[in-house]
Amino acid sequence: MLTADLVPARRRAGKLLLAKWTRARGERAGELAAEVLEIIGASLGETRETVEQDLAAIEINPAELKLVRGLARLALQRCRFEAEDGDDPVALRAQLFAASTAARLAGTWQRDVLVAGVATARGLVPEQLDRLLFADLRGTHLLAATHVETPVELVERYVLNLHQAVLLRAVAIEATLTTRDGALLRDIFRRLKFHRLLWRSERIDDATVRLKIDGPLALFSQSTRYGLELAVVLPALVQCDRWSIVADVRWGRDAVTSSFELAGRRGAFGGPAGPVSLPDELQQFCDALERSALGWRAEPAATVHDVPGVGVFVPDLRLISKHGDVVLLEALGFWSREAVFRRADLVAAGLG
Repeated sequence: MLTADLVPARRRAGKLLLAKWTRARGERAGELAAEVLEIIGASLGETRETVEQDLAAIEINPAELKLVRGLARLALQRCRFEAEDGDDPVALRAQLFAASTAARLAGTWQRDVLVAGVATARGLVPEQLDRLLFADLRGTHLLAATHVETPVELVERYVLNLHQAVLLRAVAIEATLTTRDGALLRDIFRRLKFHRLLWRSERIDDATVRLKIDGPLALFSQSTRYGLELAVVLPALVQCDRWSIVADVRWGRDAVTSSFELAGRRGAFGGPAGPVSLPDELQQFCDALERSALGWRAEPAATVHDVPGVGVFVPDLRLISKHGDVVLLEALGFWSREAVFRRADLVAAGLG
């Protein structure tokens, strides 16, 4: 994701405001994205340092600095850089520096002679030795592969990442989601559980639900420790027909808490979020159950149980016995003592 220093935002009257995304700004972002991708596509085999220097040389006005740096950062994150194969750089440096020390003491120090001698001893040519000496440093890694992406896709990722970068500093989020797609709501709830977030739901009408989302530590004090988890669920939230989000974020060097608001419709930030899988411990449980001789099998649960006035129950698994008995299983983390009692109240209030 983008870092806070690349986000064009300012605080005003207790609110955090992003720079307005106008049509002209979007068109300019597309032009810069095309230039960034063209430079990267033509740089296969070049060092990371060289690629970054070429990207930094793009002609812009000062107001576009954060924009082009953000686009370049996201594009480079999709690239693969590899160290050049060869002798261990640490061993090469140690051998060359030892030879250099001995030559200085003897008064015979000449760099070309030293490099040639060590290269010959290693079965290399001097040019190879020069390249390999610091091949373990990040800037010397070579661009091995690039991600095929259009300028439009890069700009969409950039806009999404701007908002995610703000939510990295979030303490809590309140999201109002409108959709009649039960599968989408189920996917959102599963993502919240997967990222160990706590939420409270309130049904507004047949198609709208309000979620108050926070991390476990927010029960005790305001903390941005779970900002990453809050940020990564954003792509799922914005797939609803209509959505609005209000977040409390700690922004700036003084970490003052400000309100951040955004709203939109489906597709505002590009395509759907990627698939979500079971947490590792649940997958291990399923595998162990399948190997056992207990006569039970497990499958991901596909239903969201909504008890009016009480809340939502989202089981993780359906356990099915060889006789057809079904048990719904929800896994809760060690921090979820309060959530356990809420589930018990919910079952007593209306679940069969």
